[in-house]
Amino acid sequence: MKPSPKLVPKRKRKGRAAAQPPTTIESLGDDVLSEILVRLPSPPLLGRAALACPRWLSLTTSGDFVRRFRALHPSPPLLGCFLYFGQGDLPAFHCTSSRFTSGDRNLAAVVRGGDFLLTGFGSHWYFKDCRDGLLLAASDSRSDELAVFDPMSRRRICLPPPYYSVDEHSDYDSDSDSVPDHCYDEYDPRYSVKCLLPSYGGSIDSASFRAVSLEFCTHERVRAHEYNSSTGKWRSHPWAPRSIEVPPPDECFDCLFDPTMHAVGRVYWKWKKGNRNVLLALDTESMQFSYVALPPLPSPSHKLKSYVLGETEDGACCLVCVVSPPRSHCTLQLWLRNEEVGSWELQRLDEESCACLCGYSKDDLYNVAAVTAGIVLLHADNRYRAYRIIKRKPTSRATVLEDEAAFYGSLGCAYPYLMEWPLPSLSLYSKLKN
Repeated sequence: MKPSPKLVPKRKRKGRAAAQPPTTIESLGDDVLSEILVRLPSPPLLGRAALACPRWLSLTTSGDFVRRFRALHPSPPLLGCFLYFGQGDLPAFHCTSSRFTSGDRNLAAVVRGGDFLLTGFGSHWYFKDCRDGLLLAASDSRSDELAVFDPMSRRRICLPPPYYSVDEHSDYDSDSDSVPDHCYDEYDPRYSVKCLLPSYGGSIDSASFRAVSLEFCTHERVRAHEYNSSTGKWRSHPWAPRSIEVPPPDECFDCLFDPTMHAVGRVYWKWKKGNRNVLLALDTESMQFSYVALPPLPSPSHKLKSYVLGETEDGACCLVCVVSPPRSHCTLQLWLRNEEVGSWELQRLDEESCACLCGYSKDDLYNVAAVTAGIVLLHADNRYRAYRIIKRKPTSRATVLEDEAAFYGSLGCAYPYLMEWPLPSLSLYSKLKN
């Protein structure tokens, strides 16, 4: 008789584990989500993602995120350029054919969705400045109306006119100076000097902005009136010391017709001090005026139209100058300013960058049109060419000018339009959401 098989006890079924919720992008923490968003390849793509919800918008416009995004994407794309001819007409926007923009549908959508043709403005507005994605315009009416415009979001903000008379809110010291009783055509928008300023302390919050208006008097004095969007008011600063000379009206107007130049927390204008060409600088923090000497430019390059001051990609102050030797092709000089010692240092351009100008004769290459965020804009033969300054070539110590974009247009005041993060419209939207 066979032994009975041992009975194997049945195993008890364990209870099924609780189902884990699926991982979604909304379940990610802020740190992980920021790591994903900071790697998006362009500002317009990041802008579309940021508008998905208030949380994403708050993350992408925070100070730490903006600094990291700019560090990973140091070259903001050049959308185009506003060209202004100073005849009371609105500037014309020329979209660039750029290697950075030609294959990006999001950048093309920004231009299509915005109002870069400035259809929201009527006639007889004078173009004043372009900075951080915002435009500043002044009306030709006696009211001296000002407007700040964001072409991407079509948002327009009207500013109250600056007051040139002394009031209780002014920093004017009545004990040290007499009140000037007349100003140079203070309501003439062609020559009234107004421009945009960076936020205090170099803040990256583009939801706030500042503007400045210069006042000139027959006593050869100048002072600044500052508008702050956070307060919605103008503030009058003291008159500059008498050592800051104001040229005669005709020479002064010639100097002030050129676009305002921005670099390293200062605003610059091409200026005359006696018979010398210098730079008039306004510190945007202290609102104090000072003179800055030009580098030793070649004698044919001392003309006001032959050089422009601006910034490199990493925020250094630079000056680009056209050199036109007799019976020779034009070339460029690139100077970097050493702010610590207050001197200029000439940079060596590589041979390829110099060769890009060999096709321009002395009669063809008119001037440097603009320098901003490392973009050098040259004009020759009814054509603009944009080059990006690459400070050091990996295989040498030479500075490189890399071909960036090209478009056609007559010679005029040029204002390159770059897309930097955060976009001004998004910062304003974030303020409203909070």
